Amino acid sequence: MPPTKTHSITSNLLTPTNSASDAAAAATDNKPGATSHPPTTTTTTTTHQATATLSKNKRKPLYDGLSCEDKAKIAVIYFSQNNPHARTYELKSILGYGSNGVVIGAVDEYGFDVAVKIIYKTYAGVSLTNAREIEALKYLASQTDDHAAAAAGGDDAVLLKFVADFQDDLHYYLVTEKFGFAWMEDAAGTLQNLSFMDAKGTKCSIPFSSGCSDMWGWAYFHRLHMHRSSGTTLLPLNPVKRIMRHVAVGLQFIHKHAFYHGDLKLENILVADSNTPATQFIKIADFGRCRPVHHGIQTYGTFEVSAPELLHDSPFDPNTLDGRACDVFALGMMLYCLLSARGELPPACRLLKSRTIGYEFLMDRYAHTGFPVGDVDGLDAEGVALLEGMLRVDVARRFTVEEVLAHPYLNC
Repeated sequence: MPPTKTHSITSNLLTPTNSASDAAAAATDNKPGATSHPPTTTTTTTTHQATATLSKNKRKPLYDGLSCEDKAKIAVIYFSQNNPHARTYELKSILGYGSNGVVIGAVDEYGFDVAVKIIYKTYAGVSLTNAREIEALKYLASQTDDHAAAAAGGDDAVLLKFVADFQDDLHYYLVTEKFGFAWMEDAAGTLQNLSFMDAKGTKCSIPFSSGCSDMWGWAYFHRLHMHRSSGTTLLPLNPVKRIMRHVAVGLQFIHKHAFYHGDLKLENILVADSNTPATQFIKIADFGRCRPVHHGIQTYGTFEVSAPELLHDSPFDPNTLDGRACDVFALGMMLYCLLSARGELPPACRLLKSRTIGYEFLMDRYAHTGFPVGDVDGLDAEGVALLEGMLRVDVARRFTVEEVLAHPYLNC
């Protein structure tokens, strides 16, 4: 979803205090509702001061107690002031942030648009191992020798392209291609810039992106257009089928190499503008939950689209579960959201989250059918059959991604 309104913050976030939590206190002056006024000047922070803020106590979790917004601000400033790789990338905008990281839009030394994802470490210090997200994407990127085929739209071309990675004491950094169209740019409000001094003492001002380049933004934009033009919020079927087919192709590539994505949802599918070639229209992003199949799966990245076998009363040993089946279930939930008039998940998902119902309830009533989604306006028999196959409660009877791709509903 579009970033929330964010006020400018100066580099006094990085004063030498006892922890990142203490450093965040400086940010409260710039939050909506704060009683004091934002500072009018920008304070230069040295490398020593910034390091002291976050890594003084290496046994204390980094960013402990901070909001997602404060984590993002501190991480961007720290990268700009202290990491030598910052000289390679000209920071342009903050594309988004969450509990585990922040993504920056940048231009590299060759003039190409890239996205730099800063992934927060739990504790300070250089690690001999890499972040799992980075290792997964690097491995999958290495599994094609036919770069010409990839450029022409091979199945791996649906994955966000890996560019580089590095780390410092506080963060892992993943550099990928920058992809997607700002679908929500006209609908979003005005977002104030993040202002600070870089390592050279130059004042920097980076805007928060007001767009939303994921499938959620794409669907919102087109529902709004459909409502204004024809009075309906149903999305046109052919683009939905095309998107779903390309997502399934990318998922097939991941599954073929014995990995599962682990957090498939609308927000993790980036969508380009309508002038982009059909084979390069979408990209699967956010590999933070991507794991080898042999690891099993304990939980899915987003509970609301979790498969029944992951529910609290499931009899399955998580170490023996195949996360690829969970991906297919999540893909089915995505399809339902795109096909439904309101773009929402089935009402039963709320009952599952509150534990009003669980795995045993679903198996008792829906073992031989799909997850209870109710009627979908305008969905024909082929569409119903595909949705039911992807959302089967019994994991042993659920479609594989190969069966999804072979289904006539997606052959448009």
